[in-house]
Amino acid sequence: MELNNIVKILAFLTSYCPLWILLIIKYGLNEDLKGDLILKTSNIYKYSISYPLISWNIPIFILISLILISLVCIFLFFKAIKPGEKDTNIEYYKIIETEDNDSDILGYLFTYIIPSLSIGGDISKLIQLILFIVIASFYITSNSLITLNPVIRILGYHIYKAKVIRNNLEQSIYIISKLKNALIEKNTNIKLLEISSNIFYLERGGKH
Repeated sequence: MELNNIVKILAFLTSYCPLWILLIIKYGLNEDLKGDLILKTSNIYKYSISYPLISWNIPIFILISLILISLVCIFLFFKAIKPGEKDTNIEYYKIIETEDNDSDILGYLFTYIIPSLSIGGDISKLIQLILFIVIASFYITSNSLITLNPVIRILGYHIYKAKVIRNNLEQSIYIISKLKNALIEKNTNIKLLEISSNIFYLERGGKH
């Protein structure tokens, strides 16, 4: 499997980590007699609808397992995008301009992750859940899920839209880096690793 596809799959899996955590907070915690929050040990998520007659429970250990899988995928994702000694996809690009893309991540959270917590027990909410899964799965075939992945931002990385020049050709790309936008100077050459189509990784020492 090509690196581009591996990166997309890992980005897809890691992007759900905040959702699993929020579900545990919403459905997996109870208050004890002293008012302290404690973790439920029985089934915490029950979704019942009258037609068609469907009812199922999701035990808490499944959500915890999903979080652990997401954490492993996060580790593998950043290992995959960081350049190694034998990487041949590293090239120098001249920066023309950059634009902060972090605000788009908030839009992703409020559009897809937060509404998922309001899933109720009627048929319309079930349809919403199915549509959510279909739409989110669609992102795996594009680069959107990488550039909108909230986990990348939570871990201190920034995503920028940028215009660059290489071989006298101007390109519009996305850059993932821990460098702040103000530190990426215009009209300078930077060393970028291509991790997916039009998505590049910039290390702290990647400026030239």
